[in-house]
Amino acid sequence: MTPPDSGATVLQRYEEVHRQRDAALEVLKARLALFRPEPRVLLIDDNLSLVCSIAQLLERETGVTTVIETDAERGLRIAQEAGPGDFAAAMLDLYL
Repeated sequence: MTPPDSGATVLQRYEEVHRQRDAALEVLKARLALFRPEPRVLLIDDNLSLVCSIAQLLERETGVTTVIETDAERGLRIAQEAGPGDFAAAMLDLYL
């Protein structure tokens, strides 16, 4: 962080400090994203309308990314092939 120019006005110094703060916050957000990726939720249900509604609600209200599957076997394969931490949660139709 560079010190504000002593010949600058108070407003200029204020704006420069805020620009530096914003730049530092962006770097911090980028670094945190490496450790805490965006959560994903796996949704498995044969009712496409229902699962799409749930996905839209989750994405809009919580900001998570959803992965939708309407076929039980493919959904199970996605879950089995996922690595640790790939999905924060999974929701499925127990009668599928």
